[in-house]
Amino acid sequence: MKTKRALIITLLCLAGLAIVVGAAVAITQQHAQITRGVFFGFPAPIDPPKRGIGVNVALEQYDEAQLKAELAQIKQAGFSWIRQTFPWAQIEPEQGQFEWAKWDLIVQNSGDLNLIAVLDTAPLWAASSNFSPPTSTLQFANFARSLAQRYGDRIGLLGGIDLDILCVKTPDEVYDIVLERGREYRRLARGYALGSGNSIPDYVPVDGYLAMIRAAQAIRAGELN
Repeated sequence: MKTKRALIITLLCLAGLAIVVGAAVAITQQHAQITRGVFFGFPAPIDPPKRGIGVNVALEQYDEAQLKAELAQIKQAGFSWIRQTFPWAQIEPEQGQFEWAKWDLIVQNSGDLNLIAVLDTAPLWAASSNFSPPTSTLQFANFARSLAQRYGDRIGLLGGIDLDILCVKTPDEVYDIVLERGREYRRLARGYALGSGNSIPDYVPVDGYLAMIRAAQAIRAGELN
């Protein structure tokens, strides 16, 4: 009787130990996923090469003569940075067919102004509407790559990570995508500010957003090392 009782106690202890070990493994794996790519503290700040005042512009509405006049007024007003949208829907209205002329004028005439390119909208061949996320984030990445290859020595890129990625991908997938694309955009462009738009809506999963931040920290840390 005592032997049977001791055996039952032993089995219960082993079962309890297995549960504790299993829980510890699960917690460790979860912690590893949450903190993947985390660098404790922030990398040392890098002073921007130029400081100044910027202004939002919509220079695509002007012909070349008007464009030059507007840019001259911007400089005279003391601005050194301009933030201009480069709408995917207008630049690539048909897949693989680019209409660069209007945007070439802006880049060529911006002179010594620092030009930040904001990529927005989607062509109807890539999304259900101009303001809906593309059905394929890879198509948007290809557009961003084409723009960076054309203007990379003259512009800085802002954005490049669609909200759809943060919403539907797992944190690990978000981390890998942002790391890969962020490094490429950073390499191609004169400067790159990683982000997914002007704001993060409340429906974006926190884990997805944090994975994007961790990937940005990893890119920054890699450049400092």
